[in-house]
Amino acid sequence: SWHVFRRARCSPNRMTVIAAAVLTLKRQR
Repeated sequence: SWHVFRRARCSPNRMTVIAAAVLTLKRQR
């Protein structure tokens, strides 16, 4: 998950939000 955050820094905020949403959905499931 850290790798995703590291790449999110370079990518727009939208990528970070999407990554966070995916992680949250995976955790809930």
